[in-house]
Amino acid sequence: QVTDLHVSRYHTVGGIAHLMHFLRTTLPLISPSMVVATGDLTDAKSEVEKAGVQFEDEWQTYHRLLKESGALDKAGGQFWHDLRGNHDCFSVPDWSHRRNFYRKYGASPNRTGWAFDMQQSYGRYTFVAADGCPQPGPGRLYNFFGYLDTADMDTFAARIDSARTANHTIMLNHYPVTTMVFGATSDGRGLGDMLQGYKPTGFMELELPDLKLTASYRVLAVDHDLISIADRLLELPEIPYPITSVELPEKLPSSPVVLITNPKDARYALPQHEPLARIRRSTHIRALVFADADVREVQVWLDGERKDDMRYSGTGTRDGSPGSFIPLWTAAWNAADFDDGRAHQLRVVVVDAQGRTGEDSTTFRVDGERETLHAGVSGFIIQSDLEHFVSLLQRVFDAAR
Repeated sequence: QVTDLHVSRYHTVGGIAHLMHFLRTTLPLISPSMVVATGDLTDAKSEVEKAGVQFEDEWQTYHRLLKESGALDKAGGQFWHDLRGNHDCFSVPDWSHRRNFYRKYGASPNRTGWAFDMQQSYGRYTFVAADGCPQPGPGRLYNFFGYLDTADMDTFAARIDSARTANHTIMLNHYPVTTMVFGATSDGRGLGDMLQGYKPTGFMELELPDLKLTASYRVLAVDHDLISIADRLLELPEIPYPITSVELPEKLPSSPVVLITNPKDARYALPQHEPLARIRRSTHIRALVFADADVREVQVWLDGERKDDMRYSGTGTRDGSPGSFIPLWTAAWNAADFDDGRAHQLRVVVVDAQGRTGEDSTTFRVDGERETLHAGVSGFIIQSDLEHFVSLLQRVFDAAR
């Protein structure tokens, strides 16, 4: 996943440069099954950054880079999925308006968002994306909130309902739930509460930092229906990286990227939705290691003590079809040794043949309990109740139309 790309005709750092290196270096390294770009695909700001204006050349650049990198054509056109953010509907009166360039240049143009099923031999995984852009789309500085009206909610609810039999359903939106106004469906159902993180339904909302300035991206893997994520930074000489060209650059060398998949991080546990008991029954520690050179060693550290190194147990090759490459490394363990009702620390360190290192660490529990996630300011915002404030702004906006 990437978000907040902000392809801009005016920026001199980040933005386009980060997107190009993600396409050229990171995607070939990770070789994922699919990519989702969750909004603010373009910047849509004037040179003095005071007005929100849609520039067609920004959208053309976004589309061209995806096309030239091959991202639009992989998996029969089902590899790159995107949706709009608030910048993508700055000053766009409605979906059919000529200034809605997403409709022409986006990878997944649909007024109400989209739903995508990833069918694997071991299960079905559904991605449901909601387009929260208001209509009309206000200019700056009034377009930080989104909403779904009754018709949108009917569509969204239908997509959620159709995903009930999926192993997991992952919902996507550019706007945090607290900056969305969820209306009610025609039959009176509301979905806002069920999407809020740490509510009784057990869902979790995880915001991703932007690609534009922080050069962040997210890797998500499902291992025996346990979901693991890793947020990483592009490996560049400096961040944000200067924009010196709008042509795809040469591929850069990369240190190993590591994602532990078992035992999963207890801070992201979903007890109501994941078979966490499988951790207690598991016989091996498992991790994905993405490397562009031969791997020399994969170290395992449990509670600060080094254990036996991991061994390669993967399948496929990086140049195969999207998602067919699974660079899995495993090490035997006895989960019962850590089944004491407490949290423990696991650290996996990878060294490649060129001496470059990469690592991942988790706070895990064998008993299936969730550990507290300390998410700082962003976590406070995500869990705050801003719906009444947004509703007031919406009423003022409606009255002014």
